[in-house]
Amino acid sequence: MNKHHFYPEHLKSLKYFALAMFVILPFLSFMIGVAYEDMKFFDMADPRTKVFMTQEECEQTTNASCTFTTCDYVPPGKTVEEVCGTGFTKGWIPLDTQLPPTDTMPIGSYESVCQNASGAWIGQYNECEGMSQTQCANLDGSFNECASACRHNPDPQAACIQVCIAVCTFN
Repeated sequence: MNKHHFYPEHLKSLKYFALAMFVILPFLSFMIGVAYEDMKFFDMADPRTKVFMTQEECEQTTNASCTFTTCDYVPPGKTVEEVCGTGFTKGWIPLDTQLPPTDTMPIGSYESVCQNASGAWIGQYNECEGMSQTQCANLDGSFNECASACRHNPDPQAACIQVCIAVCTFN
């Protein structure tokens, strides 16, 4: 046996196999993992429960009308979690229902459409609070994205919170 030869001939192939197992295979596994994560397999959450940063992103992802949700007012004695829910994030969320397009809709049916869009109907003023701009436009309503919370209060000296309310008004 030659003193300068460390590996017998029959173990040379084992040396290359070990190199493949301990260097190349972990590197390939890492690259496959990165590619797998980039394909967003880990973001499998239902998009209807996700909060989006923009209205456009929300509507394109969910193929639904979206509205901005926020939780600005927490009454005294309550916690943010009690009022807004645990883990609340403000942003754009899809509405559960698609509003049907309409040419002319009797004023009474606006109430049910408003409620189906998770809005609050104010019949005295033919308004729907909380309806998205897209839904309002589909119903030929007039949209105001920042109406005053006290817009119908007859007392101009009354205290009023500084909150924008999305309102769709119907003629």
